[in-house]
Amino acid sequence: MDKKKVAVLFGGKSTEYDISLASAFAILQQFPQDYEAVCIGISREGNWYHYLGPLTGIEKDTWLSIGPCRQVVLSPSPAHKGFIEFVDGQCVFMDIDIVFPVLHGKNGEDGSVQGLLQLAELPYVGCDMNASVIGMDKVLAHTLAKDAGVAVPHAVTIYRGDCIEKAIAAEIFDYPLYVKPAKSGSSIGITKVYCQEDLLNAVKKAFLYDDKVLIEENIIGFEVGCAVLGNLQPTVGQIDEIEIGDIFFGYAEKYQTHEATIHLPARIDDKTKAKIKETSLLLYKVFGCRGLTRVDLFLQPDGTIVFNEVNTLPGFTDCSRYPRMLMAEHMTFGDIIRELLLLAIE
Repeated sequence: MDKKKVAVLFGGKSTEYDISLASAFAILQQFPQDYEAVCIGISREGNWYHYLGPLTGIEKDTWLSIGPCRQVVLSPSPAHKGFIEFVDGQCVFMDIDIVFPVLHGKNGEDGSVQGLLQLAELPYVGCDMNASVIGMDKVLAHTLAKDAGVAVPHAVTIYRGDCIEKAIAAEIFDYPLYVKPAKSGSSIGITKVYCQEDLLNAVKKAFLYDDKVLIEENIIGFEVGCAVLGNLQPTVGQIDEIEIGDIFFGYAEKYQTHEATIHLPARIDDKTKAKIKETSLLLYKVFGCRGLTRVDLFLQPDGTIVFNEVNTLPGFTDCSRYPRMLMAEHMTFGDIIRELLLLAIE
């Protein structure tokens, strides 16, 4: 039997380009041998290429400069499922069975690529366009979670073109608080603000990344995560807990400094674990997720669960939170990849 061809998309026109490369490198290193991986790199400018070089080129971000690469475009026609590749001035069709979009942030995790793949009727790993759009937009996600009966942080939304000073003055906040771009991942553009004098600059910084900004209360308690895997009958991994003290679990802390401690499993009782898993599965269903999602929640001292966000394409290195939570339930990294491919076909 011929191996199914899987186009692994990496890179992307996103501030999370580097994270995508790290995730794709980890996945390709442990790719199931009974599938054929086809590396499709997307440059920072948004151009698509068939990368034919070694995996180290992805790891070191030399894949485009050293190559070899061939420019490709995705066929939007369901009659031709795959890519059109440009070889020596000729157009060559490359058929594909499944797409694994290992893309984070805008232009990859926000529904744009998912919509393109749905148009082409290509099976792909992860949530569909609708769930991706909702998961990426914190305002939409909080609205939907609240409607489902899950507590959400108090927040104010400011849109580009609003009078920022007037919008800030309209609400009374207790400090510290968080200022966030509505559509951004890996905590990029987020600022923890400790006094009113710093609030305006934090809002201006967030507007560099999006046209919609949240000013959000600081939740007393700690963050927990739940890895969900599956389609109609999803399962969950071990719950983890982020112990951060007074630091902000931002981009540098997630990928560079590592001063925070992640406890796996979380230091909570079985009753609370069951409640967190129940809430995560509810949100997974309400948001219309499939394949995989990491649900991030806050747990307050009185036991109240507060929604934070959902990550429809979480980080996927071998030390990332999502695979580690599933690996704690006796799955290997390779098992997770194989299951995601099967779920895409399903």
